[in-house]
Order: sequence, then C-alpha cells, then structure tokens
Amino acid sequence: MIFECNDYRSYLKKLLAERIRRNPAYSLRALASQIGVSASMLSEVLKSHKRLSLARGAEIAQRLELEGDEERYFLALVQLDFAKSALAKEKALKRIQEISPDRREIRDLSVDHYHAVANWIAVSGMAMLESHPEGLACDEIARRLGISRFEVAEALDRWVRLELITVQGDIYRRSDSDHWMMDSQAPNGALRVFHRTMLEKAIQSLETQTNDEKFVGSETIAFDADQLQQVSKVIEDAIRKVRRIAKKSPKKKDVYHLGFQFFRVTKKGVRK
Repeated sequence: MIFECNDYRSYLKKLLAERIRRNPAYSLRALASQIGVSASMLSEVLKSHKRLSLARGAEIAQRLELEGDEERYFLALVQLDFAKSALAKEKALKRIQEISPDRREIRDLSVDHYHAVANWIAVSGMAMLESHPEGLACDEIARRLGISRFEVAEALDRWVRLELITVQGDIYRRSDSDHWMMDSQAPNGALRVFHRTMLEKAIQSLETQTNDEKFVGSETIAFDADQLQQVSKVIEDAIRKVRRIAKKSPKKKDVYHLGFQFFRVTKKGVRK
C-alpha cells in the first residue's frame, strides 16, 4: 500500500480509509491512539496544516510496524515534506526512487489514474461536483454517499493530484466542466474493478430502493454475436440521450449510475 503513495499523508489517509472500510467503528481517534499522537494533531497533519518531524515520523513508522523498505520509504516521504532546501528535496526524491520496488518517479501518477477510475467514491464525487460549481465540503459528500469523510478524502485527493479537482480547505471543486466517459475496448483492470463494484451496488438497490427510485429491467434473447457492434451503438446512443436529459434537469439533487450489461449466457463454442 505504501509504495502507491507520493507523500506520507496520502499513506495515512489510505490506511485510515481502509481500516474504516473493514470496520465502520474505526476512527481517526483510533489511528491517532495507535501512532501516539492526539486526534487533533493527526487531523491537522492530514489537512496539511502541520507536518511531522523526522523523529515523530520514525516513531509512527515503528508503531505501525513498518519494516525494511516500507519503513525507509515512509521516512523518506517524511524527509521530503520536511526538507526546506532544493538540495534536500532532491536527495529525498532520489532516496524515494531508490527504495520504490519499481523505481518509479515520485511524480508518476499512473497509480492515481488506476484508482481514480476504479474507485466508485471518486467517480460519484466527481459527478456530484458537476452540479455544484461552488463546491462541496468533504463532510457533505460523505453524508450523501453514506460513508466516512476519510474515505471521501482518500478517493478525491487522487483527483486533486490529477488536476481534475481542486481543494481549498475542506471544499472540493471540479477543475473543469467537460464531461468524460470511461471506455476501453481492451481488457482494463481498473474498469473491471469499477464495473464489478457498481454491479454489486445495483444488487443492493434491489433490496434498498423502491421502484420509484430506480429502474431495473432485463431481457434474455437468442442472438447473433456478429451483430454485437450494432447493439453497442444502440446502447451508446441511449447513454447519450440520458446524458442530455440529465444535463437539462433543473434539480440535480442525487447521483445515479446507469449501467448496461449485454453478455453471453451460453458457453463459448458450445453450439449445436
């Protein structure tokens, strides 16, 4: 996990969000207690209002039971943030690159691109901000998605690094209003994760939402696979039409997910 992060704050946020996902009762206070700082201190650090000293960073690494390259990587991230001169920063960057398993540059955002696409929170938050050009507070986004503010911050901070979202204080705003669509003709791990997550949420909606809140329909038919491209065009056109309806909507109070699934039920190659 730590080698995916470009600074120690991102790691701590990711660690906190992951623990909350596993145990909703877990909190910032619990993490603060483990690493030996006050909850207010940790909150200020995560907001970039305060920074860790090298000594405190070493203590936290020990309390988190980081060892070997993970410990050295964490301390190098602390040193980078603490460095004041250009030379000190350059040395810290070099150290980080040497320790990183894939020797990637710290400015490499490929991991952020992956998780920004795969993370339903980031995608939903981005859609929510589309109808709020004035921005939304992290707590408000968390409340509307029914998750913790730490999960929201961990997800949206990736979009900040990708320069698709800006953050000032606790307020997130979209950097631009251009619509984007995730699409790939080739197998893509991030898209698979995203679609799998949204299919799971679709299943949950069957039990948690009324027919007035959702639309679920399906049809199982005999089909010629050679016509799949024609069906793809029909579906793409339907998505565009829904987008146009949404764009004209005067009240965008909620975020909806539109998904089409058109897949083979029979076994490939097993034909009479």
